[in-house]
Amino acid sequence: PMQQGNWPTPEVAAAARLDGRVVLVTGATGGLGREIAGACARAGATVVLLARRLQPLERLYDELVAAGAPEPAIQQLDLATADAAACARVADGIVET
Repeated sequence: PMQQGNWPTPEVAAAARLDGRVVLVTGATGGLGREIAGACARAGATVVLLARRLQPLERLYDELVAAGAPEPAIQQLDLATADAAACARVADGIVET
């Protein structure tokens, strides 16, 4: 197991900018996914928010935009039930981002 001393300090983490990067976050509207989406957006990334339900995605989108983050993209998809065609549509949407 990793000891806490192996994790980057807050200063190092803050210096890790993601400007110009596109980051896909699955489960973006729940717990860890939401935190990751926010952290990546604060670091300058364009975040692709992917989750099952549209309304929570829209709320997170609005929060990120209001905080001054780069405009995120929304992709609605339930990975548990998605077929190949649905995944292809999401992939096409991400490429357009």
